[in-house]
Amino acid sequence: SSTSFAPPSIASATWPRGAHDDARRTLCRIWAAIVIATIVQARQGSTRLPGKSLLDWGSTQSLLGRVLERLDEAEIGYGCVATTIRPEDDELAEHAFQVCGWDVYRHPGDPNDVLGRFIGCIDAMPDPPDAIFRVCADRPFIVPELVQAMCRYWERTPGLDYLAPSSVAQA
Repeated sequence: SSTSFAPPSIASATWPRGAHDDARRTLCRIWAAIVIATIVQARQGSTRLPGKSLLDWGSTQSLLGRVLERLDEAEIGYGCVATTIRPEDDELAEHAFQVCGWDVYRHPGDPNDVLGRFIGCIDAMPDPPDAIFRVCADRPFIVPELVQAMCRYWERTPGLDYLAPSSVAQA
């Protein structure tokens, strides 16, 4: 299917699927009364540095692996890597799913349509979350404590449509 969560060799068909532990299978972490899911945007077709998501980061993991590891340390709950169905992203999707243990959404639309990828990923969820934590796959310096602080800020500030790290730092 064009919206499968992993490359055809993995053959996942339902949301959520992945090599997650039981705690992550709860779909999303509930911070008091809100449900938050993380979506990491990734693709291999960068024009400035093609293939950057799978570049070695240190001796033990990829750049994408480092980003996902830092998000796991933040313990905000369910996460999904949103990529394209282009053949160049097959290895990325398989890496995210099999090596990193994250679910993968493969968007059939324009590879440059990041918003479409996010909407498709959210639409594939049986119960859309209250909030999405959006992360770029080329940001290895994510601070788990800042991610948690952002979730707490979101929880105690009703009516927010958007929250950036600078908003939390000023609070």
